[in-house]
Amino acid sequence: MFNVAIVDDDAADARWLRACAERWAKESGEDVVCTVFESALAFLNVRHSPFDIVFMDIEMPHLDGMEAARRMRELDSRTCLIFVTSMAQYAIKGYEVDAMDFVVKPVSYPQFRFKMDKAVAYARKMRRREFVLQSKNGLIRLPESDIQYVEVFQHRLRYHTTRGVLEGWGTLSQTEQRLEAGRFARCHASYLVNLMHVNEVRGDVVVVSGDELPLTRRKKKEFMDALVRFIGS
Repeated sequence: MFNVAIVDDDAADARWLRACAERWAKESGEDVVCTVFESALAFLNVRHSPFDIVFMDIEMPHLDGMEAARRMRELDSRTCLIFVTSMAQYAIKGYEVDAMDFVVKPVSYPQFRFKMDKAVAYARKMRRREFVLQSKNGLIRLPESDIQYVEVFQHRLRYHTTRGVLEGWGTLSQTEQRLEAGRFARCHASYLVNLMHVNEVRGDVVVVSGDELPLTRRKKKEFMDALVRFIGS
């Protein structure tokens, strides 16, 4: 199942995008759940709900789609973002917020289908690797991409994820060995960071999904080298 958000203040455009998504689901045999938001603010207010794909209008009152995307990226670096706009010149700015693509209004179904195919392929790739977390309540399965960072806290491990904070057993070294090489790096002896969720590096601080983590002198070169390799890949 794929969770799709449609953020557009034009009700007619939003209905059409939803109809396109439902048609794509019927043709592809995939389960798709669409949630429509009439404003960027309404969308941001429920960002605790996980979306695989977001179709975002750019020109909206009160808060435009570009600024909404910037705020979304502070907490979520993996969701596939596609801008929908009537002004193509805005599309280039999408790279500033890691938008996967854009489509110009009015959107035809063939255009939508092409973008949706790309988005679903990306979403599948994000889900491909799963991590099994051993917690006091049993085993929890989650995509590695959902893990933002892991910290050592009172002799336990705290997994900060897109679905909240989960506690688990084991050591940070054991967890590091189990996670995909090249995607995770330590910024501190007690913190293991998913590089895809890094928002900013500022002096001796790493901002990960909006949280500020310490970047020690001892780990800085190793961490920055890993981040550069990850971005380059």
